Amino acid sequence: MQQIVKNASRTATSGRWSIPVAGRWLVPLLVVLFGPMAFLGSYGSGLLVQSFIFAIVALITDIIWGYSGILTFASAAMFGIGAYALGIVFVHVAPSVLGIVLALVAAVLTAGILSALIGWLAFYSRTPVSEFYIAVVTLGLSVFFSQVAQYGGALTGGSNGLSGFSTIPLSNQTWYLIAATLLLLSVVVSLRLVTSDFGLVLRALRDNEQRCKYVGIHTPLIKTAVFSLCNAAVAAVGVFYALFTTVVAPSLVGIVLATNVLIWIMLGGRGTIIGPALAAVLVNAATPQLSTSMPLYWQGILGLAFVLVVVLLPGGLLPALISIAQRFSSLVLRSERLGWSEPIEPAQMFDTADEKPADHGREVVLDIRNVSKNYGSFQALSDVTLAVRRGELLSIVGPNGAGKTSLVRCISDGLERGSGSIAICGHSIGRSPPDEIVGLGLGRKFQAASVFGHLTVGECLKIAS
Repeated sequence: MQQIVKNASRTATSGRWSIPVAGRWLVPLLVVLFGPMAFLGSYGSGLLVQSFIFAIVALITDIIWGYSGILTFASAAMFGIGAYALGIVFVHVAPSVLGIVLALVAAVLTAGILSALIGWLAFYSRTPVSEFYIAVVTLGLSVFFSQVAQYGGALTGGSNGLSGFSTIPLSNQTWYLIAATLLLLSVVVSLRLVTSDFGLVLRALRDNEQRCKYVGIHTPLIKTAVFSLCNAAVAAVGVFYALFTTVVAPSLVGIVLATNVLIWIMLGGRGTIIGPALAAVLVNAATPQLSTSMPLYWQGILGLAFVLVVVLLPGGLLPALISIAQRFSSLVLRSERLGWSEPIEPAQMFDTADEKPADHGREVVLDIRNVSKNYGSFQALSDVTLAVRRGELLSIVGPNGAGKTSLVRCISDGLERGSGSIAICGHSIGRSPPDEIVGLGLGRKFQAASVFGHLTVGECLKIAS
């Protein structure tokens, strides 16, 4: 009797953010964020405001790198775009509420459009590019904007930057409340995003982008959208930073800040949201004191800590601490981790032994005509013609190098074949990418197992559905 799992894909991981996941982190976050207000003075509050701002940048970048798998150095450039947008408007136009809105709109649009252009060049390329392509491009972007800021003359203030402009007259304690609230909202929204179905797609993209294409996911669009929206959000955070500090300098768009953001993510735990934010707060809060008391050693200590975490704890400090707590504490957290899967409900089973296949006739569902494929001077396929009718089960048999895999690649990816035509249910695939061909009803199984290494079986089934 044949048994088929019916609802595994539906019950694998819910898009809902369950109460245990929310409650587990909400109370500690409230204590950590708002508790220090009871004993902090003006200087301490101001220091933590800046730390909270950088924590927001770190968790947004964690969505890009930790969840989507896009290694980027663009955070500093986008942050600087926002900071300089407000500084330029307040210095050269007028410090007002309208000026804040103008700077915010200009920063978000500039960062979003620029990121979309980079994403289009990197992710929509017909020729596959290395995963380090986007890293190199964004690294160059940070260097470029750093030079623009440093040699921008009166517009950017040159190497001294822009400073001393009027801003909203609030106390550091009030700024602290605003920054802590923004960080809390950022954490909540980010956790809600990465524990949703969309977050599951992002993790699948990070693990195996090729497999995602062959289950019908339009990967270039998703990666471009995530890259653009997150960088636009970082630019908005830069506006808030300039509004608080009233100081904008070329260091805000340089490679040092871009690298530091990645260090915070690695220290706290890539793909955990809370880990990078916590690391950013701790490092930035401790830096003024430790760099003063140990000016020759602090940066070396930070670099050594980064190396040790990468080598000994590649998952980061937060996942390691959670793992220790789960093992040795009586108050162990449940099996879920930040942004990872929820328990899978029992799958419903039903018997299909008595089901009979429907009679769909004998129309041609796959029509292959005169398909050829060359690899340089080597011809793998030559004028292959084949018609597959509905209900047929066919096999392609041949020795190694006969062109079996090449034919499958031509069928499942319109860009692969050199000449000829392929139609599925009467619809020509043309030069369509794999995700569009899946929409016509054709899937592909790879010769070697191609799965999502960090997803559960249920999550893999949900992606495939």
